[in-house]
Amino acid sequence: MLATIALVTIAWPANLTTAAAGLSTERSQLGQACWHDPKTGWYAIKAVDCDFAHVGVTITKDRRVVEARGFDVPSFGEEQPYAIETREFSAVTKHKITMGMGLTTVTRRLGNTPKRTYDRATGFTTLPYRKTVMITREEGARLQNTYIFKKGRLIELVIQRDSIPGC
Repeated sequence: MLATIALVTIAWPANLTTAAAGLSTERSQLGQACWHDPKTGWYAIKAVDCDFAHVGVTITKDRRVVEARGFDVPSFGEEQPYAIETREFSAVTKHKITMGMGLTTVTRRLGNTPKRTYDRATGFTTLPYRKTVMITREEGARLQNTYIFKKGRLIELVIQRDSIPGC
């Protein structure tokens, strides 16, 4: 994936992605967005802060995560709020990683990460992959892909691109 900062193009490592479910951290045509696929129950969220200095894409079924990103999730039986668009989408990355995929399959496709964590209290395993590229001593970018698993299955994906110094 390529990113442009101050007319410098960054080539991100092959195991990182900047997009999923049709939402990208690189393209700025679409600002804040939240899609809900009623067929699968997944939410795809694009959150933007500081005039695109911090852009994130999240795929989740967790209603609390959706609300924390500023979207109102309806109670059961209520109409969808205006902010959440009902839309079918494919929750897949360029590496063909899909929601619900097993931990072993994901690590086989992306490689191991030294930052892998397991939380006994929640049963969550987290695989963060990240790269920081500095163009000058004061300007750069950071890309992080975080894969969250419960009982060995992918339940959430967070892609975060941050400009350095940010806002």
